[in-house]
Amino acid sequence: MTTISLFIRELEEETTATRKMVLWDADRWGVVRMALSQMIHHRAQLGVYLRLFDIPIPGSYGPSADEQGF
Repeated sequence: MTTISLFIRELEEETTATRKMVLWDADRWGVVRMALSQMIHHRAQLGVYLRLFDIPIPGSYGPSADEQGF
């Protein structure tokens, strides 16, 4: 066998082995919880960056503290 065919054969075996590996197993509510957690995390992260650049944070669920002039 040539070097290229050996490489392709090893790559196929590795891909086949990877397909059998379970990366994350969760029920429906686990997925919903993770998605909600990610949205909250990224929203807070965006708020930090907006404050660092002195940009007022828009109110998501009503007026924010930046809009009311506390």
